[in-house]
Amino acid sequence: MAAVSVVSSVVAAQSFSRAAGTERRVGDYNRQLAERDAKIHEQKARQILHLGKLDQADNMREFGRLQDSTRIALSNNGWMASSGTPALQLAYNAEQAAEQERRNDYALRTGAAGALEEGVQARLRGTLEQATAYSRASALQSQGYQSLLGGASRVAAIFG
Repeated sequence: MAAVSVVSSVVAAQSFSRAAGTERRVGDYNRQLAERDAKIHEQKARQILHLGKLDQADNMREFGRLQDSTRIALSNNGWMASSGTPALQLAYNAEQAAEQERRNDYALRTGAAGALEEGVQARLRGTLEQATAYSRASALQSQGYQSLLGGASRVAAIFG
C-alpha cells in the first residue's frame, strides 16, 4: 500500500512538472509571436514615413507645376506677376500648398505613431501572456510538490 502511494505521488508530481514546462514554453512562444507582431508594426511605421516623404516630394513637384501654369496663364493675359492680383494668386497658391503640407505631415506622423503604439501594445501583450503562463507553471509546479507531500504524509500515516 505504501509503495502504491509513493509511486502515484511521484507520477502525479512528474505530470505536474511536465505541464508546468509546457506552460512555460507556450508563454515563451506567445511572447515571440508578440515580438514578431511588434516588429511588423514598426516596419509599418517606417513604411508610412517613407511613403509620406515620397508623397511630399510629389506634392512639391505638383505645386511647382501649378505655380508655373499660373504664371504662364497670367502672363498670357498680359498680367504682371510681380504685384497686384497675380501676386496675390501666387501667394494664395503657396499658402494653400503649405496648409495642405501641414495636414499631410500631421496625418503622416499620426499614422506612424499609431503603428508604433500598436507595436508597443503587442510587446506588452506578449510580456503579459508570458507572465501569465509562468504563473500557471508555478501553480502546476506547486501542485506537483503538494502531491509529493501528500504521498509522503500517506506513507507516514501507514507506518506511523
